Amino acid sequence: MYYIIINKTNLSIHSIYNSDFIKDNTAYFNYTEIEPFCIHLELPEGLDPDCIKAELNENDEIILVEDSVKVAEKALTDKATRIKARETACDNDIQDQQVQIYGFQSQAAAIRTHIMWQDMVENPSSWISEQLATEEAVLAYATPLLGNSKTFGQYCVIRVAQYEAEKAAIEAE
Repeated sequence: MYYIIINKTNLSIHSIYNSDFIKDNTAYFNYTEIEPFCIHLELPEGLDPDCIKAELNENDEIILVEDSVKVAEKALTDKATRIKARETACDNDIQDQQVQIYGFQSQAAAIRTHIMWQDMVENPSSWISEQLATEEAVLAYATPLLGNSKTFGQYCVIRVAQYEAEKAAIEAE
């Protein structure tokens, strides 16, 4: 159960505390009980302690009501947090796939590796070595790797589109 300490003069919220906290911290409770300047009110059921304001009712009694501005601000913050979480998940998924395909976290290193595989397929004679003694060996090595690289590129496009759809759905709420 939450209690709100309200300044009687200007109806500003001085603080919000949980009744369990006060049971364990009676010294704090005595400090915050600064009558006659403030009043302690129990937070009504269903109200968010972060989205309230105090006002006077028709009998000039101080009451707690939902603050629509704070509710809207919190909704925007919650949306932004959820969008950022989706963006981070997308980035992490792409990063994980990149490491699986290229063995690198660095985008620059992955791009260089893709270019190398592409050149191996286009110019196999330039890549003949002790390990890859013939053009056929170079092609047998590089062709499937380049295929994986192209599949990764397609995965990135699909995953980013999925993120964009998730973001649009959150923004539309």
